[in-house]
Amino acid sequence: MKDETFRPNRVLSYFQEEWKILFFVTVSGLIYNLGLLAGPWFEGKMTGKLVDLLGGTGTFHQMLMLVTAYVVSIGIVQVSRYFKRFYVRRFANNVNRHMKQILYGTLVRKNRLELEAEGTGNVLTKAILDVDDCVEGMRKFTTEIFDTGVALLAYACMLLWYDWNVRQMPSRIVSLAVRRTERPLMRRIFRLTNLPLCVPISGTQLCRRFTV
Repeated sequence: MKDETFRPNRVLSYFQEEWKILFFVTVSGLIYNLGLLAGPWFEGKMTGKLVDLLGGTGTFHQMLMLVTAYVVSIGIVQVSRYFKRFYVRRFANNVNRHMKQILYGTLVRKNRLELEAEGTGNVLTKAILDVDDCVEGMRKFTTEIFDTGVALLAYACMLLWYDWNVRQMPSRIVSLAVRRTERPLMRRIFRLTNLPLCVPISGTQLCRRFTV
């Protein structure tokens, strides 16, 4: 049965339609990106246990249990990574197929004279390229939510949990690096692309001036 609420001209509709696949992407993505924190944690624990072994206060059994837990956790993380990538690709393929079905259906129902005037081949080629670019953008957006957003947030929370001062150090370094490189980078972009320093704001008589 056709979904009456589906709007093919809205990207959000395709995300909503594929919610089941995105649910598996979310679960596997959270396990993978949060599980990445297990590696440094176990490595630190094993280093501490090695120091205890050398000092005579630790046992081989404790070290073996840590190593076993480390290997199992890395295995779970890698399996989750596989499922996340698989379901992201499946999501992109489903959206690509659906968009092209709508595209072909629209072209079939379109007036023949209009198609001949516009050039059927040109219209079809441009439309297919637009669909491919749109789907690739949706796939990258879905991937980066976890690989960038969730991963960075998890590392920030981990550093905050370890020590507040340790958390502040990388934040200040990143902020300083962005401030130092922003203007030189913008100046180089304007120089290479010959963009104007004053860009008109749509619907107004104002313009946004870029200070570089």
